[in-house]
Amino acid sequence: MFDLFYTLVHPGEFPGGGDRTTWLADLLGVDERVLETRWDAFEPLLESGRAPATRALGSEFAWLTQMAADLGRPMGPEVRAHR
Repeated sequence: MFDLFYTLVHPGEFPGGGDRTTWLADLLGVDERVLETRWDAFEPLLESGRAPATRALGSEFAWLTQMAADLGRPMGPEVRAHR
């Protein structure tokens, strides 16, 4: 089972402390406000079942991979290890 955003099982605190957005922004090396704005635009698609996915990646991970690439921070093995 894969739960990147800790939506099924919350660990109490995200790795490194803070909330989900802070943790992901730090992990990817992107601006937290940009990540949050992009997530807010993506979440309605996800919740309504209209979010794109790939054969290899679920909707959230596909979005995260594309968003990071769009921001010039492609996810390398060190980030994918957190998957």
